[in-house]
Amino acid sequence: MPEKARITEFEFDFYAMIQELEDEQLKEVLKKRKLYQEEAAKAAVEEAIKREIIASEEDLHSYEYKHEPLKPRLFPLIENTTHRNRIRRSIGRGLLLAGLLPVIWGMVRLNAGVPAEGMVLIVFGLIWMGFSAWIIRQFSYTPIKSLFFMVVLSLVYVIRQLIIIPQIVFMDLFVIVVLYSLAVYGLLFLFRLSE
Repeated sequence: MPEKARITEFEFDFYAMIQELEDEQLKEVLKKRKLYQEEAAKAAVEEAIKREIIASEEDLHSYEYKHEPLKPRLFPLIENTTHRNRIRRSIGRGLLLAGLLPVIWGMVRLNAGVPAEGMVLIVFGLIWMGFSAWIIRQFSYTPIKSLFFMVVLSLVYVIRQLIIIPQIVFMDLFVIVVLYSLAVYGLLFLFRLSE
């Protein structure tokens, strides 16, 4: 019995939500009705008929309400501001965690007897984490551009380190490429979120 109570607790009143929409928002829902749950799409159609936006369900076959299938994209289009903010914060948290890598490597370099390099790496990681925290708190181009610059700086450092190493292991290169790809993709996605 407790299972059933939990399910009904999360049921959503689509009719109430649809009634709160403005006419233009309701038209957008009608255009994308195939992306919504069946109950929500039905509520939107009923509300549109009630408001006389459409005369009947037959009007949904017109070009204006034709459903366009989703196209695969490198960066998904996110229309909802709340979802944009959640994604921005999520990417920011990932970037924040990435800032731990230079901090940890800096501590390793300190223990290896290279204090100057170790301190620079620790400061670099802390600055990276500061910009990432800024992205988590609010959207701004400044930390994103700064992180792009820091990605380039860190790439120069990593290439220098790879040149010094006598033998390069494939797995090292693979991990480096994956980490940089994820960081650059996240930063580019943040730029896309602002549009």
